[in-house]
Amino acid sequence: MPKYLYHGTFSSLVPSILENGLLAVPRDWRIWKDFGSDDRVYLTDTPHRALKWAMAGSRQFRYSGDYPGDPEQALPLSVLRIKLSGLDSEKLEQYGTEYSYQGNIPSEVITVV
Repeated sequence: MPKYLYHGTFSSLVPSILENGLLAVPRDWRIWKDFGSDDRVYLTDTPHRALKWAMAGSRQFRYSGDYPGDPEQALPLSVLRIKLSGLDSEKLEQYGTEYSYQGNIPSEVITVV
């Protein structure tokens, strides 16, 4: 198991994540509404892959019809590093290079890359 996993997100969400943690949210709050479970946070094994997921999510959001701005304008993105030693390993599942964590990830184990 790696020492760290990563999560890509919109930069505008980072202050809230650093204060409240990375929260498992309902599907209707997610970019990927047809993927995953409401009680999980999704992670990956490298910062590069996390950024690629964030970029794909940004495109999905900008062209979804829910985005209030110009869909041709890129959204600022951030990558978060999650220290696994601060998580319950029983709640972590691996799917190749991708992972899911059942529950919320506390802010104390999160840093911005």
